[in-house]
Amino acid sequence: MKKKYQRNRNHFYLILEADKLYREGYQERMLLENEIRGLLKVQGRGMDEKSCFFYDITSKESLKKQYKKKTILQEEIVLFLKDLLHVLEELYEHMLDTGSLLLRPEYIFREGEQHYFCYCPYENRNICKDFHKFTEFLVSQIDYEDRGSIWMAYELHKKTLSAQYDLSQVIKEMLSKAEKKAEEEEEAVEMQEKMVCEEITFKEYGVVPKKKKKKGRWGDWRAFEVDE
Repeated sequence: MKKKYQRNRNHFYLILEADKLYREGYQERMLLENEIRGLLKVQGRGMDEKSCFFYDITSKESLKKQYKKKTILQEEIVLFLKDLLHVLEELYEHMLDTGSLLLRPEYIFREGEQHYFCYCPYENRNICKDFHKFTEFLVSQIDYEDRGSIWMAYELHKKTLSAQYDLSQVIKEMLSKAEKKAEEEEEAVEMQEKMVCEEITFKEYGVVPKKKKKKGRWGDWRAFEVDE
């Protein structure tokens, strides 16, 4: 597929061109007749014995361009995975071939917090291989001061090493683990804040802990005495 861009007064288009006659089949009709959230709006047409697909990318920026200017954080990976999972579910529901989904940074766009994917009916790719390749992009672009993004990118890369795997299941597992980790971190922060507040309260009322002779549980009042 050849790639080029076209801008008119109000819109900006990505154009994919194939050296074959345009024929409107099931997938083309499904894309034209249904607005599938998460897929770029597309129009197909025949031009000079070739097929051209026009994708409206107005106000959107590709991930390849976006992450030239900054690194990827964990919350952005989570957001991407949620949007990709939704698109995969939509493709299954509309009986569209997942091999036509282009999982390359230059074909994935973002506007605000919403990702948009390029679906080309004339492409028949191995989505498992393409997503594994995409994880290499993630690894190259993560913020190495953000432990969460490091963990997610490398874990995704490791989970997609095999030739065949269930992409939807991998995404669900990663989102579940990320949610659990976030809850654990939140609980740890709350516990730390609680301990700080208790320490301040004890000092305010002149309560100080005795020197420990043996280990005891936090909150055992027999381990405290009033400083007179």
